[in-house]
Amino acid sequence: MAYSEVAGHAFEEARKFYTGGKKRADWVGASEDKNPGPAKSVNKIVLDKDHAHIDTMIASADETGRDAVFELRRTIAGQAFLRSFEAEALGDSPIKYGEELIRLAVGAGNCGELASVAAFAAWEKLGRPTPVSDIAVASLAPPGDHGWAVIGPPAAVAALEGRTIASLKDTVHDAGPVYAVDAWTNLCCPMGKFHDLLHSRTQKWMTGGKRISWKGKAWRQNAEGDDVAAKKGWYPPVGDYFDCFVTSPITVRLGLARYT
Repeated sequence: MAYSEVAGHAFEEARKFYTGGKKRADWVGASEDKNPGPAKSVNKIVLDKDHAHIDTMIASADETGRDAVFELRRTIAGQAFLRSFEAEALGDSPIKYGEELIRLAVGAGNCGELASVAAFAAWEKLGRPTPVSDIAVASLAPPGDHGWAVIGPPAAVAALEGRTIASLKDTVHDAGPVYAVDAWTNLCCPMGKFHDLLHSRTQKWMTGGKRISWKGKAWRQNAEGDDVAAKKGWYPPVGDYFDCFVTSPITVRLGLARYT
């Protein structure tokens, strides 16, 4: 079975999990988003006349205001999203986490949850093979903050480790393309095309008033995994956010690799 077919199937299943098959009306304000589907993300929000003050929260690092914004998002997705913690406790690898998210009918997901759902869908499509070396979840080191599923020839999947999305631009792997399956950004494409499509997507988000929950360009983690210099807030999807998105090193965890 071609990896392009597997990736397309995984993407469709993750998008169904995310939106319930419903497409949000083009970036209308959050206050008008009355029926967003069962599984929207709690780390995105759209500015409109009622929520334009979020930008000032970023500037002032107002944690109280930020909490108020999360309360708004909680009315849409957050209550159900809390169930993802139950799934995480039961799923000991990306694929198994995705399986538990589906089994528990978790009603919301950020990028990591959607990546695991896609990884599980790809695994099922391939007949639940073991071991797994052609399905993985890729994530970014701080200050990047994103995760997505990757599907393709094992050697090409492994070769993503330590690279950046920017450095992979226009890359063609000898073994065949690795597909980025990213329901959170609504993209499914060869990794070599991911950079430019992400750029177009974030530009669209910016035009539509979308903001992303992020910890800022100075954010790092120390040897113990604790956050350093994090400035939590709702950031524009362009500028520093995009730059860190495409220049932070990639870590690859194979689909059945146990969490430590």
